[in-house]
Amino acid sequence: MLRIFSSFVCLVYQAMYFAWSCADDDDYVSEEGGLQGMGDANFWWWQYIWLSLAALSMHFIQSFAAWRPSVTSLLLSWNNQIARVFMRICYQNSHLFVGKELNEKQEQANKYILFWCSLLAWKLFFGYVFIIHGICALTVEIYDDYLNFKDISFAKSAVLMIVTWLPHFVVYLIDLSIWYAVWASLVGGTIALLERQGAVRDSRALRAHFMRAPEAFSQKIVPPPTTPSSYGNVPSLSQSPSRSDIVGVSPDTTTVTVNASAMADFLKVRSKTWVVFGRVWNEIIVNLRQGDNLSDNEVKIYLFSIFDWLSKPVYLPLFQTAGSVENALHGFLESVSQYEVEDDERREEVIGSYKDSLDVTTLEAISEAWELTVWMISRLLGPVHKLDLGAIFQTLEIWASCSGDSIYSEMKASNIQAIVKSIGTIVSILKNSISTRAKKSTYSIVIYS
Repeated sequence: MLRIFSSFVCLVYQAMYFAWSCADDDDYVSEEGGLQGMGDANFWWWQYIWLSLAALSMHFIQSFAAWRPSVTSLLLSWNNQIARVFMRICYQNSHLFVGKELNEKQEQANKYILFWCSLLAWKLFFGYVFIIHGICALTVEIYDDYLNFKDISFAKSAVLMIVTWLPHFVVYLIDLSIWYAVWASLVGGTIALLERQGAVRDSRALRAHFMRAPEAFSQKIVPPPTTPSSYGNVPSLSQSPSRSDIVGVSPDTTTVTVNASAMADFLKVRSKTWVVFGRVWNEIIVNLRQGDNLSDNEVKIYLFSIFDWLSKPVYLPLFQTAGSVENALHGFLESVSQYEVEDDERREEVIGSYKDSLDVTTLEAISEAWELTVWMISRLLGPVHKLDLGAIFQTLEIWASCSGDSIYSEMKASNIQAIVKSIGTIVSILKNSISTRAKKSTYSIVIYS
C-alpha cells in the first residue's frame, strides 16, 4: 500500500509540474503565496524532470544490478533491517525467499548483455533506416497538403497517415522476433563450430577422446585431495621412472631384470586416474544394464576389467582396444616392406613414421595383448619350458624396446603374421573348450561394480 500510495502521489505532482511547465506567459497565473508562483514555466519543467528521475531511480538501480549479478546478490541478501524494509517498499520481489543470490558468473552475464545490446541496436538501426525514414517524407507531404489545400479534410489526411504507418508499425513491432531468431542462429552456430558440437567422429577420434576422459574426469569432477591419498605418496609425472628403470631393459644389455619397487611407483602414476575413472564408468554401465538399456553382450565389451594374476591394475574395455593389434600389425608389415627397399638414411624415417602412427590406445592394446600372450603360453607349456620361454620373451622385449631397428633386422616379417595367426587359433580353441571343462581354475576375473 505504501508503494502504491507513493507512486500515486508522485504521479499527481508530475502531472501538475508538467501542466505548469506548458503554461503560456499570457496565461501564467501568479498567486501570492501559491505554489505555482514560485517559478516560471522553465522552472517547473526542470522540477518535472528531477521528480521523474527520482521516481525512476529505483529502476536505474535495478537495471544496473541486473548487469552485475554480484550487486544483485549483495542487495537482496543484505542482512540489515533498514535495508530490507527499504527494499520491500521499492522492490516488490525482494520479499521472496528464493532467487536472492545469482550464481551466474560476470563473464557469462557480459556475453548475455552483448547479445541483447547488439540485437536491440541493430533492430533500432534497421527499423529507422528501412522502415521509418522512408515514410517520414511522405507523412510530411500529407500534412503539408492538409495545411495548404482547404478541400482536403482532416479525416482524409488522418486516414492516409494511418494507412501509411500501420503496416510499417506492425513490422517494426514484430521484427524483433525475426532478428532474435537470426541472432540466436548466428551465435549458436558460432559456438557449435568453436566447440565442435555435433561433429561426426571416426573410431580413431572417439578412442582418442576416451583415452583423455580419465584426465578430464580427474580435473573437472574429482575434488582436489586435502588429505594424503589412499594410494600413498604418488610421485609426480616428472619423477616417474623410465622403462629401463622398471623393466631393466636397455639397448646395451642382454638380460631383463624387474624392479618391483619402480614398477609399483610407475603404476601408481600411470593408473591412479584410470582406476578411479574405471570404477565410476563401470558403475554407470551396470546401472544402464539394470535399466535394460544395454544387453549382456554389450556390458561385457563396455566394462573395465582387472586380472588378479596380471600386473596392470586396470584393463581397457574391449570396445576401446578391438582391432588395434591387427591395425598395428598391418602397419608394421607395411613399414617393414618399405624399410627393406630404402637406404640407411631413409630407414630411420620409416621407423619413426611407424612409431608416430601408434596412438595411446594402440600401445595399450599391444601391451595388454603381449602380457596375456606371455601368460597364456607360459601356462600352456608349463614349468618344463620356463627357461626357454623366458629367454625368448626377454629377447623379444629387448628388440622391441631398443630405439634402433633391432625388431626390423632380427625378425622376418613373413613369420610375424603366421605367429599372430597361430596365437589367435590357440585362443579360439581354448575359448571353445572352456564350456566343456569343469570350472577348477584357481584364477578369477574381477569386474568392477
